[in-house]
Amino acid sequence: MKRFLALLAAAFCLTGCGVVTSTRPFLGPADAQGTPGLKPGLWAVVEPGCRFNTAAAAAKWPECASPLDIREGVVTDLKAKGEGGALDHPIVFILAVGDPMIIQAQMPADGPPGPADFVYAGLRALATDDSGVITRARIWPALCAKPQAKAGPGLPPRPLPGLTMLQGPAANCLARNRGALRNAVETSERWVFDEGQTSEGLTAQWVRDKDRWSLRSQ
Repeated sequence: MKRFLALLAAAFCLTGCGVVTSTRPFLGPADAQGTPGLKPGLWAVVEPGCRFNTAAAAAKWPECASPLDIREGVVTDLKAKGEGGALDHPIVFILAVGDPMIIQAQMPADGPPGPADFVYAGLRALATDDSGVITRARIWPALCAKPQAKAGPGLPPRPLPGLTMLQGPAANCLARNRGALRNAVETSERWVFDEGQTSEGLTAQWVRDKDRWSLRSQ
């Protein structure tokens, strides 16, 4: 899951990482009331150990740093179409209040087919600007089950309470209610960061107001 959240939904763990999904939204605009919000502009979703020049154009960033344009509840992957600068699959998301906060991303209508319309991740603020808006955060997927270093054949993952596993190579799951969703987000943070059982935790940082690709999209 090298670039999880780089597409936030269009490619949000659809290839085997096993994340929490739902067929209907558990979160709405009211759940976003009280969150500090993400600072609008160019963001970098960075893999552990990644080093790059933030002053460079996003097109020159290495693969370990995914450039996203985030503003007003919409995120776009700026490398979706490469050098042409065309933006692909804008994703609508909600950042819900809580400890930690929860990201609910709606899959695009022209994205990969499947039973899930919404995918989930956790977010914890690491830094804010003078107005209290988030400028740096750690992000992780809401996992269905405890990561297994080596899962032998015939040993399906055991989902967390309130989650139902889906059939297919992605091994994603459906959340039955909001409580199950929040439990998955909180438990996954511990698995990813405290216990280090998976490398799926990433850091997201605000870089600047705009990039040349985001300027072309306006």
